[in-house]
Amino acid sequence: PDTYLVNFNGKTIELVKLGDVAKVVVGLQTGDNDYYLRQLPDTRGNYQEIDLNLVLKEDELEKIRNNEKLRMDIIENGICTNPAHKAHQHRYFGGRYFVPYDKGGASDIEEGWLPNYYVPTPYFIDWSEEALKRMKSLTIADVHRKQGKPIPSERKYYESQIAAVFRNTDFYFREGITISYTGYYAPMFRIKGVSIFDVGGSSIFPSVISSYLAIGILASKVVKLLSKCFIDSTVNFQVDEVKKIPIVYNIPDNYKQKLTQLVSSIIAHQKQDPRYDYMTNEQVEIDKLVYELYNLNEEDIQEVENWYFRRYPKLARIIEAKLKGAKNDNK
Repeated sequence: PDTYLVNFNGKTIELVKLGDVAKVVVGLQTGDNDYYLRQLPDTRGNYQEIDLNLVLKEDELEKIRNNEKLRMDIIENGICTNPAHKAHQHRYFGGRYFVPYDKGGASDIEEGWLPNYYVPTPYFIDWSEEALKRMKSLTIADVHRKQGKPIPSERKYYESQIAAVFRNTDFYFREGITISYTGYYAPMFRIKGVSIFDVGGSSIFPSVISSYLAIGILASKVVKLLSKCFIDSTVNFQVDEVKKIPIVYNIPDNYKQKLTQLVSSIIAHQKQDPRYDYMTNEQVEIDKLVYELYNLNEEDIQEVENWYFRRYPKLARIIEAKLKGAKNDNK
């Protein structure tokens, strides 16, 4: 990849744009989310509640991920729902045909919580053969008629234009990092499950470093500052801007190991407790390590911390209070 050298605090740092060491891609637009999507109870959105008995099991998703021929077949043709179709038995999963669907995540700032690292998606998409056929044939005009909307005379092309937009399908059912790019605290990054993803859950697929190492760097305070101050300060941090995030290249092995261990610890805790307070635990050490990688001195670090407090005062105050409480408990 193309790297560039920056002399910072007397040390030359070799940087690379994220887009040069990872594929950063947008996902699917179904054209009719209400028809295809389901959600868990108490989830933001108005989709029907999912029947979890219809969702593929973890081992079944892993089977798809690990079998390239099967993965591509299911991406193209969907999941078989009829056990009588003998020719399609390799795509039959006991009548289950919903799979996880990454489409962004909400924060809970009152609890000082951001959906970074590991937050399983509460959304699911119907990926049956029947649903996929419908998705590939349903026109914008069909959707308008379903919704009772008139079709403007100047837009007769709606009759032939497919409502769904399929993008980067080669990356479906692969592990990576999903991005929440819209919102006050965006961008946020989470390990992507074996799933399909939409535009709101656009994803990163690292090629040079591991997903755990990448997410440790991307979720740090210093990268947040670089992203919001030098790339895009708005509430919409788009895919092309994610590609511009500067990542330290040739990370020493001891840093790789430490960051990976810390991220692994966060994810292990989050699997036990989805609202685990990583911000006042492992995140503190992750930020220290990333400060060192970018060769920040004490003055620089203080500036990053001050910026974070100014940019996200409510979140910062909650984190600060928790850290002070922890220190008092340890006295």
